[in-house]
Amino acid sequence: MDKKYNVDDILSEVKSKRQRQASRRAPGQTERPASVSKGAQEPAPFRWEPDGPSAGEKPQGAPVERMAPPAPKAPAQQVPAKEREEQAARRAAMEDFTGRFSKEFVPQKPPAAHVAVEDVPSSAPAKEPAAPRPPVSLHTGEAAKDAAQSAFAREDAPDQGAASGAGFSFQAESPAGVTGEEKAATAVRPNERGAAGEKASPAAKAAPAKTAPADDVMRKTASNGSDGEKNPSEEAFTAPVNAAGTTGSTAPTGPAENTPGGFSFDLDNTASSGFEPLLTEEDEAAQIGFTRVVDGKKVHTIDDKVIKQHNEVQKSREKKIQDFVLFSDEEPENDLSEEYEGPAVPEEIDDYHSKEDKPSVIHDLSNLHTSLFIRICIVALMGLFSAYLTAAEVLNLPIPAAISPATAPQIYGICQLALVFISCIVCHQTVGGGILSLFKLRADSDSLTALASLSVIIGCVATVISPESFASSDVHIYPVVAILGLLFNTIGKLLIVRRVAQNFHLVSADGDKYTLSRVEDENIAFELTKGMGIVKPNAAVSAKTHFLSNFLEYSYCEDITDNVSRVLAPISLIGALVVSISCFFMEKNAFECITIFSSILCICAPFSAMFIANLPLYKASKRLSEEGGMISGYRAIEELSDLNAVVISAGELFPKGSVMLHGIKTFGQRRIDEAILDAASVVCTCETTLADVFLQVIEGKQDILKPVDSLVYEDAMGLSAWVDSKRVLIGNRELMLNHGVDIPSKDYEDRYAKDGREILYLSNSGELTAMFILSYNSLEHIRDAVEELVDNDIVLLVSTNDPNVTAEKIASVFGIGIEFVSILSTRLREDLRDVQKVKPKAPASIAFAGKFSVLTDTLSSLFAIKSSIGMGLIVQTVSVILGYGLAVFFAYFGGMAQLTVLSVLVYQVFWLAAILILNMIKKV
Repeated sequence: MDKKYNVDDILSEVKSKRQRQASRRAPGQTERPASVSKGAQEPAPFRWEPDGPSAGEKPQGAPVERMAPPAPKAPAQQVPAKEREEQAARRAAMEDFTGRFSKEFVPQKPPAAHVAVEDVPSSAPAKEPAAPRPPVSLHTGEAAKDAAQSAFAREDAPDQGAASGAGFSFQAESPAGVTGEEKAATAVRPNERGAAGEKASPAAKAAPAKTAPADDVMRKTASNGSDGEKNPSEEAFTAPVNAAGTTGSTAPTGPAENTPGGFSFDLDNTASSGFEPLLTEEDEAAQIGFTRVVDGKKVHTIDDKVIKQHNEVQKSREKKIQDFVLFSDEEPENDLSEEYEGPAVPEEIDDYHSKEDKPSVIHDLSNLHTSLFIRICIVALMGLFSAYLTAAEVLNLPIPAAISPATAPQIYGICQLALVFISCIVCHQTVGGGILSLFKLRADSDSLTALASLSVIIGCVATVISPESFASSDVHIYPVVAILGLLFNTIGKLLIVRRVAQNFHLVSADGDKYTLSRVEDENIAFELTKGMGIVKPNAAVSAKTHFLSNFLEYSYCEDITDNVSRVLAPISLIGALVVSISCFFMEKNAFECITIFSSILCICAPFSAMFIANLPLYKASKRLSEEGGMISGYRAIEELSDLNAVVISAGELFPKGSVMLHGIKTFGQRRIDEAILDAASVVCTCETTLADVFLQVIEGKQDILKPVDSLVYEDAMGLSAWVDSKRVLIGNRELMLNHGVDIPSKDYEDRYAKDGREILYLSNSGELTAMFILSYNSLEHIRDAVEELVDNDIVLLVSTNDPNVTAEKIASVFGIGIEFVSILSTRLREDLRDVQKVKPKAPASIAFAGKFSVLTDTLSSLFAIKSSIGMGLIVQTVSVILGYGLAVFFAYFGGMAQLTVLSVLVYQVFWLAAILILNMIKKV
């Protein structure tokens, strides 16, 4: 369509068309909707006359008459082609407009019925003529949106009835001079076709039915056009109308004070009554059907398409109302699961990723600790009962005859089987996980314990099946050994949980945390240890971090005993099968072969498997947590146990109180106080061992220090900087000579540099100002820390800004060999800057609170733990090999009578005690 029509053009076209139809209509003929006329050439649009009532409209209150048949139409005249095109364009525009208008602002009839019938009184009272209509105010743009939102709020409000007061209403603001009777003539009756098929309230039904002109009455649901079918970008075309009263429940209201004419919304605080005003009969017929009078009754027919369209719009509107509620007295329905939800329980997490995970980690550790403790209690109780039954068999202790192995071996076997089975159920994670790991060829310490438990269950079942076999001296069952194996395995896991809980206090605590990072660059590591006689350098640097990551991964990692069990478990199983099967072919009975199989697996499952690594780690974490140190797990030992060099600062070797000032010798005519203040400003700007000395001289008043520019440390000589546009030099004799400063002779210097004291010169603006006599001493705990590092063959790589801190001086003060000390150059310090910078996250292998003594203590514990684990692993391997050899010897040479349950139990306890004693002797 080439030509565009606006609202004014369309309204003018509607008005002119209505006038032409009125002029052609016969006098006295009742106006009939265009949609009823069969011969109508054009569809009747929505009837809306803003200027007044139509020519053929009857006064309100007049009796209803039967409609006369339409007058015969005159023959059609020939219309020019150009005019026909214009008429077709107008019709298309009108159809588009009326379709959008009816779709957006005219609510559809409910699907309750196709035909609405109401009685027509035979003698209706005469009605007064309708009052003149006020002018129409069209709302567009933002005003239309506000009107639509008000309509939504009104539709959501519940029905308040006639007594609820004024709800959402449309007020027809009449011009001045309109009487109350004239206003009452335009009152809106309840809509018997409500949005959801609702019935009118009793108060509304009692009121006499009156009709209002179509231009004065608009439906309450005028905002339905916004239900998803209207383009928000288009300008809304709305004509909100207010009748003289609310819908069926409120009294008429007067015109607005500030707006003498036109239409306006009246949004009251209370909810509307829920009824909708009706359009006139003609406008209803023009919209959705036609009305006829049959036998004194008005019959209104609705098209099926209109009903279908209404259902779709109704569903869309209800959904919109549910999603868009401005005000409502009803509270939304809450889910019962949310309303009665119990206290929030922190969810399980796989690792400690942020500080928000702290409650979850603590919750998991608490639950795990409780679970393990309960398991220990139950399994210990089962072991106690099994031990008494076993002792009663061996030591002839009092026991009821009903369960005595001598008189009732079957019942005795059932009791022992029940005790072992209960223990396996309680420790199902150990048994099931161990067997599953074995089948996956990744056996661990649980696999050996699980194999021993299953072999004992097989032996008990055989005894129950054939109790007479238990009378043989070569047939034994080992339930107490299997139960104690499960008990010690669970105790070892409890040590792991307690270690993790102790370490987590440091990991999750506030404050500074430092970790030890390996120098990954091999070239830098080689340069750091150059000339130290180290073939494969492994250097580490301490760095500050804000968060220690992968804590749980490091804490629960596998240890070396798991690696050993990965080989030992399948070998033990295969060895036990080979020996027992070979004995079966050597004319031994099946029950004796089962005893051989069970005895070998019980001997090869040491009680000490979970203590070799976890006991020293637990002891170290318990001691280090009090000092502020941590070793997370065996993985940290694997990563850092091969260190042979560590980078430290001179301030860590000589902390506060280590450097003493014995005197100051002044030179020249400069004021010594200003010279010392300049020197203190330079020294306190960088990290150096001299800062504490100069702070003592200025009495700790750091606020009087001056700004320092261009600070440089010249290797093995000292510091140079600019203070108040003056060059300040602080260093040894070589620094002064390098910058052309005159200094005393060497003999003069030696007079003050005695008893291990050192000389430090101060120069301002190229002139010698003062000479400081200093001494360097070692504190006892620092000396012990250095000795621990040296004892573990770790070289000290010292970073310093003090020219007096040399390798010779450190070796002399701490009494160590000079081959263990190296002073880092400025270039190497720059290479390590990235490694030493503060990290937002760092692996939680080992950590400490920042003190050098804690670092050295942590490293010493790390090396001690590695040594203790190595010794314990050697002892355990010897016990397994020796026990397997004894079992095979007794099996082949007829000594199974000696391999009783008591002898196997004593054997296991002996080696467990040996490993525990070694752990107690070895300091970690």
